[in-house]
Amino acid sequence: MRAGILQAYGGINASGNDGYPYLRAIQKFVTYDGNGSDSGITPADSSSYEQGVTASVYGNTGSLAKTGYTFAGWNTQADGSGTDYAAGASFTMGTADVTLYAKWTKNPTYTVSYNANGATSGSAPADSGLYEQNAAVSLSGNVSGLAKTGYTFAGWNTQADGSGTDYAAGASFTMGTADVTLYAKWLPASTSNDSGSGSTGPTGSAAAGNNVVSSDGTLTLPVGKSGEVSLGNRVKVVIPADASGKALRITIQQVTDTQNLLTSHDVPATPVYEILKSFAENFEKDITLIFTFDPQVLKGNQIPAVFFYDEAKKTWVKVGGTVNGNTITVKVNHLTKFAVFGVGEGADPTDGATPSISLGDISGHWAETKIKQAVGMQIVGGYPDGSFKPNAAVTRAEFAVMLMNALKPQQEGAALAFADKEQIGAWAQRAVAQAVQASIIHGYEDGTFRPNAKITRAEMAVMISSALGQSVQATATGFADDQDIPAWAKGAVAALSQLGIVEGSGANRYAPGNPATRAEAVTVLLNMLAQANG
Repeated sequence: MRAGILQAYGGINASGNDGYPYLRAIQKFVTYDGNGSDSGITPADSSSYEQGVTASVYGNTGSLAKTGYTFAGWNTQADGSGTDYAAGASFTMGTADVTLYAKWTKNPTYTVSYNANGATSGSAPADSGLYEQNAAVSLSGNVSGLAKTGYTFAGWNTQADGSGTDYAAGASFTMGTADVTLYAKWLPASTSNDSGSGSTGPTGSAAAGNNVVSSDGTLTLPVGKSGEVSLGNRVKVVIPADASGKALRITIQQVTDTQNLLTSHDVPATPVYEILKSFAENFEKDITLIFTFDPQVLKGNQIPAVFFYDEAKKTWVKVGGTVNGNTITVKVNHLTKFAVFGVGEGADPTDGATPSISLGDISGHWAETKIKQAVGMQIVGGYPDGSFKPNAAVTRAEFAVMLMNALKPQQEGAALAFADKEQIGAWAQRAVAQAVQASIIHGYEDGTFRPNAKITRAEMAVMISSALGQSVQATATGFADDQDIPAWAKGAVAALSQLGIVEGSGANRYAPGNPATRAEAVTVLLNMLAQANG
């Protein structure tokens, strides 16, 4: 009899209701589906829900992944044609169980092509590969016998006139966000590719008086001599004669495996170089490093800066540098891994006028004027392809950079102690550190910052409220979905709403769990500045 009742009105869900029997007419379940994932674990919601009850959407707690794709939240249909839900969003349970399918967006890929650049015979190599951002690309040699009368093949360069970045055959670089064309580099047949003159030592260095020069990335320097060692035209180290009281050997190598050094958001404007010396102590006098960088990698108002990798803290540390064309120069007293990144630090506009902004995807957008104003104030920049992507979601790290660009604090920031600080891109580390020092960012209870998570409208309100010193005491907000706004965000949402800094997203709903878009973020930041400036 009991078995018949259970069969007619109830059931057992192995992953829900803790495995106990449930009533189909009353208890509903939320199930998550990896939808083609090839690694990670699908979240499991063991709770049951009655009709009309609010269910919170899980994040990618089991690190689901799919090769060639990026996790983009959940959808009620496997083909993505249903309703999208971001992590932390909520919905009202209806009269049926709900299955949420992982949503995957295909990662963009880019190509590498070779140009013979005036060769009189032979043919340029062909590369049919498709490379994702941050992929390591190994360069082809002169495999098809390219030749140019009166010239010697000297590798590849990113510019036809040789003014870009040099790459030797077999070298590698990190793919950015655009297709790459490499041009054959030709040197007059009578010209050597090494610098300097004089007798050649055991390392291939050339000695000219008291200065020893090498261009093959290796230099042995006797005591009392100055030296220069370079890796083609890509990076050069200049050592004064009194930099050390010891004979030394310096090597420069391009790091090909950067998986543990760069996050998915780090797009360096140079390869990562490991520059080492033969003794552990720092130099007694600063040496000079000169890097050739790719200006096309810089976005919006970014400027290049040299960073070194702190092996102990596992973070990139900004050094800075002086820019001259497509080279940047710094002085240091130690050697380690170095790279050049774009950082969101631009000079303040000299006047209040908004410069002419040309972004191809904001015409007619509701936030067009605000976007142009924010770009003009260097709060945010566009993308290298001329777009702004106003409806794209903003990550927590991206919003921290925008917020600090708006506030322009002078402090360098507090030391980052987040459990996942290695995931904070070099481009965002200073902004996050400044926000921590200003008590705008505190992180999560598990000690993480989650830089790559999409910032929710609730989180954005709390950060803005903290920046303005507003109350965060829980209080009614007046929005129709007030019950969905977490207690930790209610005071901030209420305060900012009264000040006119944040608004609802339609039907007087605040939608606290929805990811903030780039257009919403810049609008709120400009409203914040207007309020702060009276």
